[in-house]
Amino acid sequence: MQPPMYNWTYLRSMKFAELGNAIGRAMIRGFYGEGSSHDVNGTSSAFELHCQCFINQYSNYSVKHHFLNGTATLEEHLEDNGGLNIALQAYNKWQDENTEYLLPFLNLTQQQLFFVRYAQTWCSSESESFLQEQLREGSHSPARFRVLGTLSNSPEFSQHFHCPLDSPMNPSRKCTLW
Repeated sequence: MQPPMYNWTYLRSMKFAELGNAIGRAMIRGFYGEGSSHDVNGTSSAFELHCQCFINQYSNYSVKHHFLNGTATLEEHLEDNGGLNIALQAYNKWQDENTEYLLPFLNLTQQQLFFVRYAQTWCSSESESFLQEQLREGSHSPARFRVLGTLSNSPEFSQHFHCPLDSPMNPSRKCTLW
């Protein structure tokens, strides 16, 4: 990985947000598929309920009355949400045993920098017509919805940015993978 996506001089919070998320997404990818969503009794209902929450959430995102297909993009959202959680847990564990300086002139905590860097990894310039086409195609979610959906499901994000309960970035009902 190379700048601007990765730089060895980045703070650990930023490295965990980027690399930790990429590794976490790959780990989650290995957990779904045939048989992986069933419990010891062969029941898949709990996993299906979690999946339905994500489908409903992402299906409500739209651009000019073109809605995202939450079913077609489900695996991507499971990876995004699970990857963020794995990266955040890894960073928190590292932070328990280490200290890191804050960036001067930037009034953000390390946890806030983690989430800012996570969002930056999805940064792109997309025209409205491109977004509408992407929604019609249905195979991938626009980057903005991947960020909004994943961060709004994170209690830690809401806590560190002081998002009011029932605001768009802190809904009372959050989707979880586990």
